[in-house]
Amino acid sequence: MEDREYMNEHDEEVLTLDLSQLFRKLKPSWRRIAVWSGVAFATGILIAFSIPRSYTATAELAPELATGSASKLGSITNMLGLSNMMNSTDAVYPALYPKMVHSTPFSVQLLSSTVTMKTSNGPQTCTLQDYIINHTRRTWWGAAFKGGRDLFRSKDETMIRDTIDPYNLTDCETTLIEQLKSMVEVSVDKKTMAVTLQTTAQDPYVAADLCNSVNTLLQQTVTNYRTNKSKQDLAYYESLYEEAKTEYRTAQSNYAHYVDGHQGVVLLSVRAEQDRLQNEMNLKYQIYNNIANELQGAKAKVQLETPIFAEIVPPTVPLKPSKPKKKVIAAIFLILGLAGGCADVLFWHKKEDDNHTDSDKPDSEDWTAHSTHQ
Repeated sequence: MEDREYMNEHDEEVLTLDLSQLFRKLKPSWRRIAVWSGVAFATGILIAFSIPRSYTATAELAPELATGSASKLGSITNMLGLSNMMNSTDAVYPALYPKMVHSTPFSVQLLSSTVTMKTSNGPQTCTLQDYIINHTRRTWWGAAFKGGRDLFRSKDETMIRDTIDPYNLTDCETTLIEQLKSMVEVSVDKKTMAVTLQTTAQDPYVAADLCNSVNTLLQQTVTNYRTNKSKQDLAYYESLYEEAKTEYRTAQSNYAHYVDGHQGVVLLSVRAEQDRLQNEMNLKYQIYNNIANELQGAKAKVQLETPIFAEIVPPTVPLKPSKPKKKVIAAIFLILGLAGGCADVLFWHKKEDDNHTDSDKPDSEDWTAHSTHQ
């Protein structure tokens, strides 16, 4: 125990001694370090003010999960604190929403959504694609890089079509899609399954409109998946219903015309035909009635499987920019400048001093000859 305390005190003394020696080495070259720090700090300020302002809109929603009623794993997963997806029979559960939103088909659909910009002439409406291409400012190094890259690309690679094919994108369309994906961020809480949407744009109103568009399109996509099979069944029962109704009315009309045309006739053949037509009409009515019940059940199933998304936090127009963090960028560059100045003094400047010291010493042969001459 005493040895350990002695070692700790010894380490603290060594650390204090090293810091004091380091400070004595750096103190004579404080001007050199100050130059490094000033240049780095000015570079950080230049970069911070070159990055356009961006605004972030946030929305949070809680989707309704499709759970299996016969599942016995629900209580176990809840006790273990695992994800609710273990008890879900839905193939598209919330954990897959980020991949769904960042998929190319989803992004292509999102490009045609309408956004509203705040301009000096008042609000201006355009598509999201037009906003990204024509109304988004780039940094000066980003614009220079894009201009230089466009010089070496063909006309087909730089073309953006009016109707984008998500399965056959040009080089510029791919860049456009990647830029849109960087503007949208989706995260899911694994415990509560709450989905958080964050959209970033240089215009606060565009950020809010984009967040609302992502929210709406995501709900539509999930709803279409969940109700796709039920909608197909509903369309099938509707076609059967129309066919059964037509056959029943035809059989009813045939029976009525036959009875009206044979009033007062007591022949057995007439009665037999009348009974046959009546039985056929009753059979068609029974089929028609059963399909009508199935149709109502199919409609109820579509409504039952339509998910509900509870909007916990609706998207709103952000008031303050979220990027760039100018103070953070300036502080990082200042720290890098201090580190670079210290390294310059301790390593590069030290090597220069050592080289000067070695050059000032006489050669061994000259020193020996001088001693012999004396």
